[in-house]
Amino acid sequence: MAGRGPLRISVPLELPADLLPRAVAELGSAFPQTRVDISHASSAAQLTALQAGERDVALVRECPADLGYDAVLAVEEDLGVIVVTDRASEIAGPRPGRPRPGSGRYRCPARLTAR
Repeated sequence: MAGRGPLRISVPLELPADLLPRAVAELGSAFPQTRVDISHASSAAQLTALQAGERDVALVRECPADLGYDAVLAVEEDLGVIVVTDRASEIAGPRPGRPRPGSGRYRCPARLTAR
């Protein structure tokens, strides 16, 4: 990869914080002469930049339907649903034996809270 310029990687705006530093460190160990240029963008903007030759790799949240891409799963993410308390009560309806949304007994799982 030497002499070709940096490896241009585009990543989602909210990529898991521990993913990129570890991957870049492993890349640096395997290919010490490789420079990495990282930019943040939405999945759509990343694919546009990839098609235009402005990026070499795109880490996207949505798999494109276009068969012209080679893709592999890089990471799985936990995803939570957050709803305003009053609306949650409307959506949930009666739930025998379960705490009522907004009762103060619902909490985000630790893995979904800000780190």
